[in-house]
Amino acid sequence: MQVDYTIKRLALDSDKLNIRRINAINELQKILPLDPQELTVYLQEIFDETQEELSQYFSTLKENFAFLLS
Repeated sequence: MQVDYTIKRLALDSDKLNIRRINAINELQKILPLDPQELTVYLQEIFDETQEELSQYFSTLKENFAFLLS
């Protein structure tokens, strides 16, 4: 399957990359105690896809935290 080939070819499932994703999730979890309005504004800025440059691990963070904006 082409997806599996891409993951393997780019080493997207490497331990090093997975650890960095986990660290990014842990960093974002630290801000969860923010007041709800501040949290909403912060997350909207992070998940704004019109930015010139998306944050590191954008898709991982969005997958794990976008539900907070619902």
